[in-house]
Amino acid sequence: PMNDVVLYLRERERAEAALQVIERDGVTRRIAFVLADGLDNDRFDQPLTLRFRRPTDWFGAPLEVTQNGRLVARIAAFAETAAISLLPNEEPYLVQPS
Repeated sequence: PMNDVVLYLRERERAEAALQVIERDGVTRRIAFVLADGLDNDRFDQPLTLRFRRPTDWFGAPLEVTQNGRLVARIAAFAETAAISLLPNEEPYLVQPS
């Protein structure tokens, strides 16, 4: 519907991602990030696609994405980059090999 398209465009133009790589012993364990758009989440609830480079030590491993301890997605792609569609709801996401 056109309403969803308009909401998506507004979210996309305002979206920002803040990211933190969590390492231990020189190995990337997790990537924590927040997608934010500063808009009312009750009305603006369109998922946005985030494309990122996988750490080299994650090649060949499927990834899990969690938010607040709940599994929200699995990424099975084995390429250098991965893409995932998530809500910009200002809550932290965690990505890690499964």
